[in-house]
Amino acid sequence: MGDRKATLTDTSYPFEFTVPLPVGAASFDFEVLGVTPSGEKQSSGAAVLQR
Repeated sequence: MGDRKATLTDTSYPFEFTVPLPVGAASFDFEVLGVTPSGEKQSSGAAVLQR
């Protein structure tokens, strides 16, 4: 965890992800990347979830 980066892929709707966090983690930084049916890449931009 810490500054570790990982890629999770889900190709079927609904798109759901579970990310294991260490006990006591106060925040989780993430970005959602996707590709439209026409091939255009899109990004949510960086985001943070905090307790």
